[in-house]
Amino acid sequence: MLRAWLGLTLLFAVAIIATLLWYAVEPAAVIEQRLAQLEGVLTLWRLGLIGAVIAVWPYAVEFLGHRLTPHQRLRLHDARWRVALWLLLLEALLGQDLVPRLVRLL
Repeated sequence: MLRAWLGLTLLFAVAIIATLLWYAVEPAAVIEQRLAQLEGVLTLWRLGLIGAVIAVWPYAVEFLGHRLTPHQRLRLHDARWRVALWLLLLEALLGQDLVPRLVRLL
């Protein structure tokens, strides 16, 4: 389990360093333009990751929950769709800029 956390920490550190290097090499306007061009692909990527979480959830609960009681594992299985709903809600609010759009309407 510790190796997984170290791996995730390393992955995030590499992503942050790569982003900082990207900003050091190119102006912010160019980066914004490229991200705007990739908006559809990035949305599909995020929705694909949410779909992967939904698909892998039962297997992950069984694989990672070997120390849990059967009742705790059942509760985790039941939480699958609530987590999926929250992820989709966060994607709608943050990923699709729903909050700024609502503010502009007011």
